[in-house]
Amino acid sequence: MIREYVLPSQGELVVESSLPHESAGITPFFEETGGASVVAIGVWFNVGSRDEAPKENGMTHMVEHMLFKGTRRYSAREIACTIDSLGGMLNAFTERETMALHAVVPTEGFATVLDIVSDLIASPSFTEDDFAKEKTVIINELEAAQDDVEEVAYEAFFSFLWPRHSLGYPIGGTIPLVSRFTRDEVYQFFTHHIQNKPAVISVAGAIAPEEAYKAWRDIAATYESPWGFPFRNEESQFSFLAPEPTPGTLGFYELSSQYVQLFYAFPLARTVSIEEYHTLALANTIIGDSVSSRLFQHIREEAGLCYTIYSSEMLFRDCSLLVIYATCSTQDLFKTMDAIDREIERLRNIPCTTEELVTSRSHLKGMLRISSQDMEYRMRRLGRQALYQNRILSLAESQSLIERTEIEHIASLVQEFLGQDPIIFVAGPKKIRKYIKSRSTSFYEGL
Repeated sequence: MIREYVLPSQGELVVESSLPHESAGITPFFEETGGASVVAIGVWFNVGSRDEAPKENGMTHMVEHMLFKGTRRYSAREIACTIDSLGGMLNAFTERETMALHAVVPTEGFATVLDIVSDLIASPSFTEDDFAKEKTVIINELEAAQDDVEEVAYEAFFSFLWPRHSLGYPIGGTIPLVSRFTRDEVYQFFTHHIQNKPAVISVAGAIAPEEAYKAWRDIAATYESPWGFPFRNEESQFSFLAPEPTPGTLGFYELSSQYVQLFYAFPLARTVSIEEYHTLALANTIIGDSVSSRLFQHIREEAGLCYTIYSSEMLFRDCSLLVIYATCSTQDLFKTMDAIDREIERLRNIPCTTEELVTSRSHLKGMLRISSQDMEYRMRRLGRQALYQNRILSLAESQSLIERTEIEHIASLVQEFLGQDPIIFVAGPKKIRKYIKSRSTSFYEGL
């Protein structure tokens, strides 16, 4: 079943603003824009690495790769040459809670890329020969990732937070697991979770919604109910998830690096509403997600303790995280931790000043205006709102929400996150282990 939702160029929703959960079916979103004759398309699936069983870890990512190895109608080379001849881009990504195919093409190439993407998710060739080759490619990808200390540290951080839950699984799986995958196992995973089961389709660019909808309608008639439907933050469907380590726990992971990767995690065992999302974005801008933020200015610029420091919000179907991340030398580790502790305490006492509110509002609204010139951004924004918020806001509505957010709203959310002891995770060389251990009465080592 297709339900039509249209965002016209002036940014006002002309139909319902919330998604249906009660019926099976995919949901397309179309946003017509002026300007360049470009259109971006996203096909989103309600499955990611956290939806895999232990022995399946890495299969979503494997499927993502296999979709580009050709279909019953087109060879992989024909697909590549067609997209190149349009001057376009066709790609995909896998995350913990979603997999998506996405493309950007000139408007006249919309029907062509739509036909190709539809074939990729309906009838990929999935031959034994291609599977063997792509397994080698993915193993090479996983081996190369071991040289990226930040990526290794982030995966270890998630495994530390959720050691016995699939949210802690590495997105691409592990080399031993991927090495044991068979073509038939991965194909069965594909047919059960992904084949003809997109949850959301998002289109943004210089194309009339009626034209885009008409092009999708006949193709989508063959689609099945998305796997994992209804959408994920439907409260009646999920129990909320807290990390396994309790607040105040300090974890250590030995990493072959001369620098230290430092994480402070503040979890909430709930989701955030779309209004709270904008409030959290403002708070995050003040805390560490901008060059004028407190963490960046006080710890990097004034104290000179580290090269990288920032904060970020990580929002999942059944929990939320506010994370502070920093890299520093081993000799500056405790100074950096002390400085972060001071900033956290200051945020608890003074979450937001009037000047910070004005600056963060202006910063986010400006970023929205700049990003809105990018059709791929607009397409992703539609898709992510649909999957994670069950509600679509126009750019104008988002800017209005930002402008209406006051200090007391930010203070309330900051206190909810930061009003608990952080879960701290340190990844670095073995020589710092004993010093780290002495800093906490609740110490956890290894994975």
